[in-house]
Amino acid sequence: MKVVALNLVATPDYPVAAGQHVKLSCNTINPSQTITWRRYRLQIETWENVSVGNVLILTQPQESGKYQCETHNTLNVLIVSQNHTVFIVYIPTTGRLFFIF
Repeated sequence: MKVVALNLVATPDYPVAAGQHVKLSCNTINPSQTITWRRYRLQIETWENVSVGNVLILTQPQESGKYQCETHNTLNVLIVSQNHTVFIVYIPTTGRLFFIF
């Protein structure tokens, strides 16, 4: 039995500012497989399902965290990707610049 691996790819693969996109793609040999996205909830120490599909787009700081994608093969065996941690940071902006002389 050959196990088909899932490959999670993040674009970009570095921290971004709030409002910028982080695209998570889950690549598999069989594109017809149903992909489920999961996020690790540190507060309750468990994984939760957050979306379905080959691509997940994240833009908000509260979406930061550890993600993985998963599917089942034709024998209904669960296949899970590697974990990937996403960092989306809030960068406060001020409406004015003040100079003190």
